[in-house]
Amino acid sequence: MELIKNALTGGTNPWSDLDITTARRLDDDCKPPCTPNLPFRFDGDLFKTGNFDEVWLFGQLGERDPPLDESEVEEVLRFMNSGGGVFATGDHTSLGAAMCGKLPRVGSMRKWFHEDASSLELKAPGRNDLSRLDTLREGLDLGFHMDDQSDVLPQEIRPKFFLNPGGQGSKPHPLLTDRSGFAITVLPDHMHEGECIVPSNLEKKFELDGKRFDEYPLVPNTDVRMSPEVVAISTSAGGFLLSARVVPPVEPRSFVSIIAYSGDLVGIGRVAVDSSFHHFLDINLNGTGANNPTRTGFFDSNGNPTKDYQAIKQYFKNIAGWLCSSAARAELYRALLLDLRFNTFLIEEVTPVAAPSLRDYLHAGAATRRVIIERFSEAEAIQCCLALIGELPFESKLVLEGLINPWMPASLRLDTLDLVVNPTLFVNLLLGSAMLKIATDLPTNLSQALTKLQENGMAVSDALNRIVSDGFEQVLPSLLAVLSRSGESLNRISATLSHSA
Repeated sequence: MELIKNALTGGTNPWSDLDITTARRLDDDCKPPCTPNLPFRFDGDLFKTGNFDEVWLFGQLGERDPPLDESEVEEVLRFMNSGGGVFATGDHTSLGAAMCGKLPRVGSMRKWFHEDASSLELKAPGRNDLSRLDTLREGLDLGFHMDDQSDVLPQEIRPKFFLNPGGQGSKPHPLLTDRSGFAITVLPDHMHEGECIVPSNLEKKFELDGKRFDEYPLVPNTDVRMSPEVVAISTSAGGFLLSARVVPPVEPRSFVSIIAYSGDLVGIGRVAVDSSFHHFLDINLNGTGANNPTRTGFFDSNGNPTKDYQAIKQYFKNIAGWLCSSAARAELYRALLLDLRFNTFLIEEVTPVAAPSLRDYLHAGAATRRVIIERFSEAEAIQCCLALIGELPFESKLVLEGLINPWMPASLRLDTLDLVVNPTLFVNLLLGSAMLKIATDLPTNLSQALTKLQENGMAVSDALNRIVSDGFEQVLPSLLAVLSRSGESLNRISATLSHSA
């Protein structure tokens, strides 16, 4: 499978790797197991080992097929509530409903049911009728053909952009951010996709181990219930299929193709849902299975991947990286900082300082941020900060996210500061505190630094966590002082302007 063999090879980032386990609930004919992982069950030993950070669900069976047992639903909910990430997708009508339709959060972020839909608004789009969602783009030959899904031309999607704190500029969701910081705007096309939705009811509850859980919990100490966010919309405007004359043309319309939920602030796992598994299949990516052998997906005549393939591949990697548990993300980004310290100009730019000043923190942070942007993107620098502050006390984390997180719901933003705050200053302070502490506590030789990190039998990750946490404890008073002085300055300006008036 192209997704596993090539697109996700090498992990989500150059400093990380992925260990992928595949399994099927049933074989293609719904017969008894034919591989060691069949029949896979979420209440079985394989899933309950606790060794998985995330689970990707590609649902093919529909509403008339056997759904997950309640014990399996409970096990997935237990996984999600402990921080595990879930990706889910299906296709037209009710494809995917058997595995995904009953799952908390996943089930309400997409239209999974067709005949058994609870309302007309929640009815999944059809396969061959006027309700279908057709994203096919006309290929190199005239007219619309089913094999156009296997050609080199993708569908264009419209990512949602999120306003930066401070009100200057915006960013796409991390799921659709490429390595240059720009938005990913393409996906494979297909003649009948499914549809994602923003749930209208956020107050549904689930029961687990004798306790009731909110599907979408309230953020502590607030009346805000985090909602899934639209990541991108697509346009259904495919033309009349010449190879299937019983299929009518569709009424052109837009629909949500990618949606995501971040549970970081409420202590649960993230969820991403896609409208169609055809965005991930070989027939769309490399043409395998197409009727026309000249259709090779997003590879040119010489077998080289196209620019669009690289963008789609980055989307796949982004899913894997974004769905990591908060603890796993923090460990990955601490490892990144250690790598940057010893393998970039930061070994000379950031020198040990026994008693750092605010200027020292900002200098180290600006240098660190510049390296991350040059190697990856500005969005990656922000995600690094957000991962590192994940283990701070909740109130501190909530304030800091309100200052630097462009993807935070507007209802949780520090709206009184939103138009005057300089988010880059706080990003630099946080990155600088971590990098300066690493530089101060560890030798300038990588081998010696690793030896020091393993003193007293500690794991490298645990020792690095302690160093970064110490750095945050040192910088937080400086950060609070900046906020306090900024508030005092604003008050003086306000008083002066009022007096003048």
